[in-house]
Amino acid sequence: GHSIAKGLETKAFYCLLISFSCFSIYSLGIATNLVPLLTEAGATSVASLAFAMGLAGIGARLTVGYLLDRLPGNIIGMCTLLLPLIGCSILLTDAPSNFMLAVAAISFGAAIGAEMDVALYLGTRHFGLKSFAGLFGIIIGCAALLSSFSPWIAGKLHDIAGNYDLFLKVIMGIMTLGALSILMIGREVPNWSAAET
Repeated sequence: GHSIAKGLETKAFYCLLISFSCFSIYSLGIATNLVPLLTEAGATSVASLAFAMGLAGIGARLTVGYLLDRLPGNIIGMCTLLLPLIGCSILLTDAPSNFMLAVAAISFGAAIGAEMDVALYLGTRHFGLKSFAGLFGIIIGCAALLSSFSPWIAGKLHDIAGNYDLFLKVIMGIMTLGALSILMIGREVPNWSAAET
């Protein structure tokens, strides 16, 4: 695998850094604003929607592991990061039905449940295990720092717009950037032992 110095020189490191930062900003922003976001959209049972979101996260974790064994990781990662665009689009419509709000919650939960697994998988495939903890630790640290501002930004955007529409549009842009970044990560190294011989 790569040393930390070598890993920092790879395109894969920066693609993962951008994509995981985008995901972290999204997940913390949505999680801390979920109740008012759904309530403002007209949800009659936020608890049920939150439950559906949690189940979707569990299901996504199981499903993505199966898919990663059979499909390119960057394609799975891109699709995962684009899932919240479904939910955001629904919440931007006028008076969505309870069924559509459930679809939105499920799309949010599925993205949150799957993306960490995808990022870890791609990290091991592109960095190897030699300095994986150090390299991924840098990515997580940067993402955590950036995402810490997400709840504040969400509240500020709500104050400016008077609703969550502007926040949702920003999230859609951020997740599109993350999806494009993970798509561009490049070819995986399927067997580091063979690659280093």
